[in-house]
Amino acid sequence: MVAASLAVVIGGVIGLMLANDTGSPSEDSSTSVSQAGDALTSAEDLASGAFYEVAYTDGLGVDTYEGPSRDYQKGTALQEGVLVRIQCQDRTGETISEYADGDASERYDEPWPVWDLLSTSMWVPDLFVSTPKIPGDQPPADIPLCEEE
Repeated sequence: MVAASLAVVIGGVIGLMLANDTGSPSEDSSTSVSQAGDALTSAEDLASGAFYEVAYTDGLGVDTYEGPSRDYQKGTALQEGVLVRIQCQDRTGETISEYADGDASERYDEPWPVWDLLSTSMWVPDLFVSTPKIPGDQPPADIPLCEEE
């Protein structure tokens, strides 16, 4: 059963890679947008961890950062739909609030201080990842809380 599940995940990743490979540069040439192959680096990544999609970006993707705030150095941008592996969640990062506008999208619509540490050691605002949005101090069951350094 584990092998079948892994095959489904690998098939989905390959599908994402093919679907997202447009061959054209992003509109903003100063920020490279990662394809699915950059988000998942190995079969080992596929075998463990909590996987979610970059979502709710209105097709714009989301930037990665070296820490749980936009004050940190910006890294590679990830396209909407890319599958990412979350190592842990920081629930006390920079609050993202400019998207709490009462619109009818599926995006969580409240100020949100949660950031996800990815398997690439980069951070993304959880607001733009398809994780369950559970208020409080504890992350969803399959994602550990990041330990304070």
